[in-house]
Amino acid sequence: MTRSHKIDSRKFYIDFYFNGEYPKCKCGCGQDLHDPKGIYNLNHSMRSVKNIKKDFKCKSCPKEYITLISLAKHNTRIHQISYHQFYVDYCLDGVWPTCSCGCGEKIDSLFSYKYQYKVGDKRYIRGHISRVKNNWGHNEEAQKKSKETQREMYESGELVVWNKGETKETNENVKKISEKLKGREITWSHKMKGPKSEEHIKNLKIASDLYFSNPENVEKFRLIGVNLQKYKSKFKFNKLETYFYENFLLKYFDKDDIIWQHWVSKSLVDFYIKSKNCVIEIFGNYWHGNPEMYVESFYINQSKMTVKEIREKDTIRINRIKDDGYKVEIIWEKDLKQKPEKIHELLKSIV
Repeated sequence: MTRSHKIDSRKFYIDFYFNGEYPKCKCGCGQDLHDPKGIYNLNHSMRSVKNIKKDFKCKSCPKEYITLISLAKHNTRIHQISYHQFYVDYCLDGVWPTCSCGCGEKIDSLFSYKYQYKVGDKRYIRGHISRVKNNWGHNEEAQKKSKETQREMYESGELVVWNKGETKETNENVKKISEKLKGREITWSHKMKGPKSEEHIKNLKIASDLYFSNPENVEKFRLIGVNLQKYKSKFKFNKLETYFYENFLLKYFDKDDIIWQHWVSKSLVDFYIKSKNCVIEIFGNYWHGNPEMYVESFYINQSKMTVKEIREKDTIRINRIKDDGYKVEIIWEKDLKQKPEKIHELLKSIV
């Protein structure tokens, strides 16, 4: 058409597809489209976005967003509020859901079906729905009946133990299991697992106090903790402790006066200054929930605890060390990286 009848290709496209009427820009400006195949004219697409109503407003700042997921990302990045806590605050009116079986446990992973099971409006921790459906774990009659049925099936020959009469010479699977269990023994600690009486707990405490009254045993446990730290990391200790040790501690104290990873009051502390009887703990911002960065309700997945619970646990441990006559100083990761002058002043006061 363009070659034979001298018709402009653009005009042919309009006549053929739009019956001779130019399509309008979708932003609402009323102008003809410069490119009939497009939707908006140049730079007009943002006009339609600006007119969209932003229904989701942040509770911590004036920001507004079009979608809930955009607001969730903003809360996580700017306000350090986890996705789980955000979902509870915005979608569940701040009430954290618990398992519907009645155990009272929190559902840690609200979005993962690996850890929860959902039936209608009810949520269960994975495996807990059986407590409601057939009450298997709490029904003594059902368990007794199951054992009797199993015993009868074994006696009749309907059920047979898979490795009966087999040895590691005759069966490859038995051989693999025997190699895997080589060197292992069932100890008294395995046999004594489970609930203990008050008298038993009292005797255990007496035995523990007697054991740790010997300085050799205390040193032995200290070395176990040190070796464990070395095993868990490629470097000697974690990078934060190494940085503090090399750039701060050695400037104020002699190397022989510093014990790295020391057992104090049944707790493994980061540093112990012998001459000053002083314990120095390095607290990471995330792992210990820095109060300048995290709210008490923030949930730390790796620890399976909220910041409030972690702080309470740390307070109990620190108070126990202080009660035993030690001086305790806590240094936060944020201060170590951003306020070195504050750390220097603290170490001068200890000296």
